[in-house]
Amino acid sequence: ALATSTLFGLLLEHDKSDFIANALNPLSLEGLMPPNLLKSDYLALPEKQGVYYFLNQKKEIIYVGKAKNIKKRIHSHFTTNSDSHAKRGLMNSIHAVDYQLVENNLLIELIEATEIKNHWPRYNRSMKRFSLNYGLFLFEDRNGYSRLSIGRSGKHDKPIKSYRTLNELKAELKSMIIDYELCPRLAGLQPLSSGACNYVEELNCKGACEQKEGMETYNERLQKAMKEYISNESTFVVKEVSKDQSNQAIVLVEKGRYKGYTTLSIDADLSDLEQLKKELHTAYDDQDLSYLLQSYLKNASPENIIVFYT
Repeated sequence: ALATSTLFGLLLEHDKSDFIANALNPLSLEGLMPPNLLKSDYLALPEKQGVYYFLNQKKEIIYVGKAKNIKKRIHSHFTTNSDSHAKRGLMNSIHAVDYQLVENNLLIELIEATEIKNHWPRYNRSMKRFSLNYGLFLFEDRNGYSRLSIGRSGKHDKPIKSYRTLNELKAELKSMIIDYELCPRLAGLQPLSSGACNYVEELNCKGACEQKEGMETYNERLQKAMKEYISNESTFVVKEVSKDQSNQAIVLVEKGRYKGYTTLSIDADLSDLEQLKKELHTAYDDQDLSYLLQSYLKNASPENIIVFYT
């Protein structure tokens, strides 16, 4: 202890630039910054919306995040009170920070999720631990009736639509059944062997489950219901103009599957589907990305959706 205090006194005596005093100052960046990150790199960060990346010594991406204010968000990483093993590991591993500005709210969550899935950063948790969502599946039974079923949806499954919760799925399915007078049994809400078809009290089943209603009539009605509620075969573009009116974010969904995104000039021609595909940053369509897009579409203005065909 005596030797340590003596050495510290000598360091203070020879610290002509007050480096130690600045480092010990709780308001100084030196006391907060990752030891391997240059202060100048942090000071150069923009105070704008975008996606940011922490890089290690090998320039590998070890963390991806999004923020309305990149500089402020990154600062919060360093000032949090937690002192976990994971935080210390992240702080010691950061050697550089990179970013891309993303003005459009439509794109920022999609880009963050896509980048995490592309780079699989060591210190990210969300979008990496795949959780089973609930999916709605379509198939044809041996009598030719189109039927729906509910099931847990794995990474490689392709439901016609996925949901985060079972209640959310059942609520939408019940509305579809009532609006189009579908059979609760064939729609997956009631087991085939459970007595009278009465899962939905507001509805009198037309008897498709007992083949009293013709296959073609029932299947046609189900297809109409799915186009309104599920849109599983729709091809459309979602666009969002930036706040400064300088460009527009574009997301393409083809035959119900998310295909990718891009940013184009405000006057770009969006009528040529094949040309749009050439401009895309493509992305694999999984349940996480599909859910993000579905959440956005719930509040999207119809004028921002360009439908090619359904």
